[in-house]
Amino acid sequence: MNRPVTGFLDRPGGRLYHEVCGSGPPLLLIPTGNGDAGPYRPVAGLLGNRYTVITYDRLGFSRSSVDGPVDDDQRLDGEVDDVRALLDHLVGGPAHVFGTCTGATIALALLARLPDRVRLLFVHEPPVVSVLPEAAEEIAFHEAVYATYRQQGLAPALAMFKGYLGADGGNRPPEAFQPPPQELRAMLTRIRDNQRFWMEHDMRTFPAFVPDVEALRTVADRVVLLGGEDSRHLAGARVNVVLAERLGVELVDVPGGHLGHVTHPREFSERLAVLLEQRG
Repeated sequence: MNRPVTGFLDRPGGRLYHEVCGSGPPLLLIPTGNGDAGPYRPVAGLLGNRYTVITYDRLGFSRSSVDGPVDDDQRLDGEVDDVRALLDHLVGGPAHVFGTCTGATIALALLARLPDRVRLLFVHEPPVVSVLPEAAEEIAFHEAVYATYRQQGLAPALAMFKGYLGADGGNRPPEAFQPPPQELRAMLTRIRDNQRFWMEHDMRTFPAFVPDVEALRTVADRVVLLGGEDSRHLAGARVNVVLAERLGVELVDVPGGHLGHVTHPREFSERLAVLLEQRG
């Protein structure tokens, strides 16, 4: 398994932790709502045989510190700027980009705003429920989760959200891909510590984001929309059904559910590798 080289990049308002492993064309993996690079380790290690795989902790999460107050109205723009700075620093040019869940939302905004930084974009189940016919109900649900957090605490809000996400079952990698116990404990502690920041700053921001479909349509040949074989009924996969129709592209099945990159790392990375070879 490829081990990453780690580093930090100073950013306005914080410091961005990043990991790089492997060799070959650059491939950036944008973290999910947990904000941590760690869950990508198995997939990054497998893809590192053919690609230079980059991931990072999102600003404010885990090892990426944030200084001062967070402006939620500018949050997504800041996330895109962080990706741009990371690619400029580590690649010096465009890269293939993969994002799932919150990371997929950032990926969509990145391509629409900075298409010159992206070669091929993989978008796995973004929570941009603003595009769904039932957008008002979906956004109201996320508002209700946040209200539960504020009124009752983190645990009830998380339980409410995990049931909605279909993540109330197993969400760990196969035993062969689990990190050593000490490393696993450290990662799970970081992710647990991230939950309040995510609930406070992401829960309402990302679902309400409206992708720039017109801008994306001009570069639709670079967009690969992904849906988990076991999660087609969930909101993120249904978002990609709508985006596929609006962009005139197909929706591609990938192994597992919403957390397929975690629960099926070998199959998931093999599917990505095939798509990269076919379309990259």
